[in-house]
Amino acid sequence: MKWKLWVLLGIIYITFIALGLPDALIGSGWNLIRVDFNYPLGALGAYTFSMYVANILATSNTPKILRRFSTHQTVLMALSAMTLSLLLMSRAPSYVVLILFALPLGFGAGMIDMSVNHFLAAHYKAHHMNFLHAFYGFGVTIGPGIMALTLRDENWRGAFLIVGLILTGITMLVLFSAKFWTKEAPQARLDAHQTLSLRALKQTPGVLNSTVIFALLVHVESLGGVWIATYIFLTRGVTYAEAALFTTIFFTAFTIARFVIALLSLKIKPQRLIMIGQSAILLSALLMILPLEWTFIYIIAVALYGLGCAPMFPNMMVLSGRYFKGRHLSKIVSIQMTLGYLGFGILTPLAGVMFQLISIHILPYLMLFYAIVLLLLTMRFVRQMETTNRLKP
Repeated sequence: MKWKLWVLLGIIYITFIALGLPDALIGSGWNLIRVDFNYPLGALGAYTFSMYVANILATSNTPKILRRFSTHQTVLMALSAMTLSLLLMSRAPSYVVLILFALPLGFGAGMIDMSVNHFLAAHYKAHHMNFLHAFYGFGVTIGPGIMALTLRDENWRGAFLIVGLILTGITMLVLFSAKFWTKEAPQARLDAHQTLSLRALKQTPGVLNSTVIFALLVHVESLGGVWIATYIFLTRGVTYAEAALFTTIFFTAFTIARFVIALLSLKIKPQRLIMIGQSAILLSALLMILPLEWTFIYIIAVALYGLGCAPMFPNMMVLSGRYFKGRHLSKIVSIQMTLGYLGFGILTPLAGVMFQLISIHILPYLMLFYAIVLLLLTMRFVRQMETTNRLKP
């Protein structure tokens, strides 16, 4: 690989740090944000649903955008929208306005997620994809850490401002990196991002099954990022800052695991890495359910939860790149991610409603249920695709 391609890969990885930085801010700061705006626990669902709408609009339309603009231009537009959104959110006078200001953040995140995942699935190897998502984990770990620091002064707005300024610097880096990006001729863009009819999607083996897996794994991951701090706060009686640190533990384990998995992916098949992660989530849920009062058990359980989430998304994306080759890959990835955001935008807010109506104590039981379902669906998906001879075992 030429040195320019290595530089480009580094820039892409930094872009995914930017993608991760804002993701867990609202969840780690929610205990104070809802008090400031005088909203109940379940009101977080309105934010997650709004982000879901923005995400699906972005991911479903990104193939059309990529037909007109290069990947570099698309990423630059998306980063600019995210930066502006975060700076505005730091000044939001009410919760409703905060949600409105967050919409460009959702649009930009969806565009980056779709365009960069497709770019790596089409042009790079499995370990490159795993490293990409490891850097996302690095960003999503730093975000709650910044929030925990600002919460010491009971100032959640400072975290949004700091992350917005960091994204300003990353946006400038991408702006001046045009010469490193792979040149994409207009006809090549049209060929790479062709449309695919609903009928053709239905006739493509594995699309429906993989989409359901994406929806559930995104939901399970967002449950940890959005609700783990609140779960610890309400069940363990800790401070705002201490609860936010459990989100940092979740994403620290998540990030470390993704870097380790990137190396393991050189030797271990992606489907096995996915199922190892699902088994770790199952173990985490069991530890939380056991009637143990020691805090270190919760630290281990939350770390296992983050570790378990780490391999699922990137390795499902690797399998998509292998199973769904050709000019339809862009549209299939877009569909997977668009409907996959159902997990974040519908299932996670519904979980918030359940927590409000029943109790947040049911969180580990939900984790246990989803871990079992995901294991079964993943085994079915791999068996189905191997039967069609799209990927040799």
